[in-house]
Amino acid sequence: MEISTFDNPDMAYKEFKENPEMYSLLLTDMRMPNMNGYELINKVKAIRPEIKTILISAYDITQDEITRNLNPNIKLDGLICKPIALERLREIIIDVLK
Repeated sequence: MEISTFDNPDMAYKEFKENPEMYSLLLTDMRMPNMNGYELINKVKAIRPEIKTILISAYDITQDEITRNLNPNIKLDGLICKPIALERLREIIIDVLK
């Protein structure tokens, strides 16, 4: 398994757009510069609807907020509240990818 990391959502989206079949999971933070996690998920799912997505946030997020911010028919495969232990993060990723 190969992992790509980005500290800029615009760069992550650009890479994904150029190589969408290389990726099986998008793990994104909610708050980022220039683009939030919902926006990145919407853009990525527009290209590849079947990709698995996990959103991470330090804030409580309600299902109503998710529904308001994600395009229709898009669902999250995981929602993680920070802080999270590395082992628990690993378990969630493995479970989502099954």
